[in-house]
Amino acid sequence: MKKFVYSIMLSSALFASNYSDGLDAYKNKEYDKAMMFFSKSVKADKDVRSKRNLGIMYASGVGVKQDYERAIKLLKQASDGGDAYAGFSLGNMYAQGDGVKKDFKEAAIWFEKSANAGNSQAAYNLAYLYTYGDGVKKDSKKAFELYEQAAVAGSIDAQINLAFIYISAQGVEKDMKKAAFWAKKALDTGDERVKKVWEEFELEKYLEKK
Repeated sequence: MKKFVYSIMLSSALFASNYSDGLDAYKNKEYDKAMMFFSKSVKADKDVRSKRNLGIMYASGVGVKQDYERAIKLLKQASDGGDAYAGFSLGNMYAQGDGVKKDFKEAAIWFEKSANAGNSQAAYNLAYLYTYGDGVKKDSKKAFELYEQAAVAGSIDAQINLAFIYISAQGVEKDMKKAAFWAKKALDTGDERVKKVWEEFELEKYLEKK
């Protein structure tokens, strides 16, 4: 599981709103303005994305005095409101012990909630916990299902993992065609990590012709 770095998702809506104004201000490093617009968005629009962004700002201490207690409260509210990225952020805080006592069991709860809401990286991190039995009962089958879920949803880390799993027959039958399929998905993104695997195992020859 990779170390998590706090970041705000910077895609904005087509039309102006307190939320999009907050994102614009954040991009321009006008953090006081970003806080103001996100706060307005929470109060006036009940926007869970703004609540999540406020939580991330308090967790990272960007533009505001770092306050983990307030960050966790806001992120939990945003996650309960259906924001997948908020749950992912919480899971990472508990997995890394960032502002809270390290607690893999609690991390798994938030990763699962986020994964169920569609966050591919949360599904990947949850798979990692099931792989090693951190906070959950070790379950290779469950881990594989989650890696697959994450890979289908676009997680490059999961795609690379699946390629390795099929190459090394970890809990599944060795299948170089499937390994090549998932490695090619990662390769097409330009990810450097998979190039060596692609070349070492000559995966090109296992690709099914269209």
